[in-house]
Amino acid sequence: MAKKYVFEEEMTEERLKETHELYEKYYDEWKFLNAAYEGVRALIAWGVFKQHERESPANYKRRVDEAYGFTYSRSIVDLLNSYLFKKDYPRTIPEPLGDDIQWQAFQEDCNYEGEEFDEFFIDQSRQASIQGLVGILVDKPRMATENKQQQLDEEIYPYLAAYKPTHIIDWEYEVDINGHKKLVYLKLLDDDEYYRIWTPEKWEVWEIVETETHKNLTTLNTERGTKFEQVGRTANKVAEGDHHLGEIPFVWLYNQRSVIDKDVGLSDISDVSRIDVSIMRNLSQIEEIVNYTAFPMMRKPRREAGGYEGVDQKDEVGETAVLEFDPDNPEGTKSDWLESHAEGPIKAVLEVIAKKVSEIYRATNVGGMAATEIQTQAKSGVALKAEFQLLNSKLVKKGKNVVKAKRGVTKYWLMWQDEWDKYRDELRFDYVKTFEVEDLMTDLENMLTSKVIITDSPTYNSEVQKMAVRMMIPSAEDETLADIDAEIDEGPMWPEFPPEGEFPGEEGTPDGTPPSGEPKKPDLKKIKGGVE
Repeated sequence: MAKKYVFEEEMTEERLKETHELYEKYYDEWKFLNAAYEGVRALIAWGVFKQHERESPANYKRRVDEAYGFTYSRSIVDLLNSYLFKKDYPRTIPEPLGDDIQWQAFQEDCNYEGEEFDEFFIDQSRQASIQGLVGILVDKPRMATENKQQQLDEEIYPYLAAYKPTHIIDWEYEVDINGHKKLVYLKLLDDDEYYRIWTPEKWEVWEIVETETHKNLTTLNTERGTKFEQVGRTANKVAEGDHHLGEIPFVWLYNQRSVIDKDVGLSDISDVSRIDVSIMRNLSQIEEIVNYTAFPMMRKPRREAGGYEGVDQKDEVGETAVLEFDPDNPEGTKSDWLESHAEGPIKAVLEVIAKKVSEIYRATNVGGMAATEIQTQAKSGVALKAEFQLLNSKLVKKGKNVVKAKRGVTKYWLMWQDEWDKYRDELRFDYVKTFEVEDLMTDLENMLTSKVIITDSPTYNSEVQKMAVRMMIPSAEDETLADIDAEIDEGPMWPEFPPEGEFPGEEGTPDGTPPSGEPKKPDLKKIKGGVE
């Protein structure tokens, strides 16, 4: 029996907490990938560092507190996402819909949190890049209104709610007579611990609460100072209702589809995150080498108070201490802490880290865009072109999934408004077919060359500088770009000079006339950046 018939008045806690088998399989992986993007502290909380068998608790705590990393996982995700949305995704919206006040309000605030429609998808695409997929529910507030005008007055319209895969806990598909998969059951877990269950005809909201018996037993056991096992909890229905959509208004935004488990997306950092963690551990090892090899402590036998022959003795340490040894047996009395072997191990670990960083960029097809310091040798034009083609192909696939999700949420938005049949044939969503990432360095080089050649047009040079800014920092905020544009328009601050003939004289010429007899004037062309 399909799960769409599971609605029960006497829902149990165990039944409510049931999850999909893929949820159980990938839950830990999703948590790890999210921690890898968040950074070092999140990874430590996840448990990437383990206490060594012979390591003291104090040393382990110090090692964890001093841990750091370079967060390549975040860099890769942000880099790919910035290029994915470097170009606009064209779409055709019928004029009547474009003029609709509720549609306009939805475009400006699609989730009742002040986030624009396109901005929302930029954020969700980033999350899909991290964990492989994101779910988007298209819901509408349940408020009693008599007509559309009241909805306008109350600012009521369908909205979007994003769910990470760790909050999409159960689902089920059925195949219709045409062979199409249809989502017939969905269970979501909100941040506020409410369970939302959807079918094509109905929705319910549940919560887990304690029974009165459980509350009394909890109080009793707490007073006695004993631990109470959590029993006597039950599921409580908070709300329910029917809907007219005939479908579950839920859209999957995949990063890339998995071949093995098709309901689960592929993360961009599935491999990178593990290299990231490995680099963190390598860096921790370097710090241990520095602490215990580059700066070791002198070993000496333990003495009783009073020293030898009852005389107090003090060990002198530091740069100014005189080191004494037996001239007849110098090797036997040489202090073993004088020699340090830190350089070799540190150099070896750094070489391993450099190799790992290079593999990160190679595995993600962004080596051609990475800094030249990570490249051990120059790449041929053919190799770079192949790398850019692979990257472009990946971005195109990701872009198609974004466009598919945009069309899906628009469909359900119009279904809530009873206007899908009216506009379905006129709506058009196009994806970007090429991202031309290989042209970035060429464009920048051409810009710099043109500024040297074209020197008599301040307007041209100003526009070139603004274009270069947007190419170099495509993810910059609009306010930041506006500030940079204003600074470019203002131009550089030139020094003020006294009137002609009043320039200060050189040494030995108090009247300002150099020994040659010619008045000394500044080269304004050089000062203003002109070409000689």
